[in-house]
Amino acid sequence: MSETLRRIEAHLTSGNFAQSLTELFCRTLYWGAPRGLTPRVLEVGAPVNATLTIYPVAQLSGLPVLRVDWHEDRLPGITARRAVQKALKPLHAEHLLCYITRNGQQVAFTWARQRPDGKTELRTMPYEVGSPARTTLERLAELAFRLDELESGEPSITVVTDKLNRAFDVEAVTKRFFED
Repeated sequence: MSETLRRIEAHLTSGNFAQSLTELFCRTLYWGAPRGLTPRVLEVGAPVNATLTIYPVAQLSGLPVLRVDWHEDRLPGITARRAVQKALKPLHAEHLLCYITRNGQQVAFTWARQRPDGKTELRTMPYEVGSPARTTLERLAELAFRLDELESGEPSITVVTDKLNRAFDVEAVTKRFFED
């Protein structure tokens, strides 16, 4: 296992997602600290019908990574994730959202990607503490930047979204699963 994969796994198994997500993105994947972003209260309609707080985790080239402390012990389903996306879209059309369950045992990384047709596509990678999750670790490693990539400043937004698209590429994950 590579050093990056070991570090990602250490962050995910630390038992404190609220703190470890910032360390994961800022210290291991080399995204920047969230500048100008503050926690925001978000009113989410049906089927969630809840008030959620969105916390900034990291940011790169204007694309934020945000955390949601989910109010249940199970991760939200696709319908609930769509409701959160709808409420969040006026603030950040494209973003990476990290849902943490109330019991702190699961996290889901959801990439809200703008498609060329204007629709938003949600792609999700779940992680559960104590479960083997090599695919999730490898996919998160795809989001890492090397320090030499950041020497001349932040990469373009296109470079960042390309990394996110590769990391969350369902077809690549499925193909690799069957090859392995």
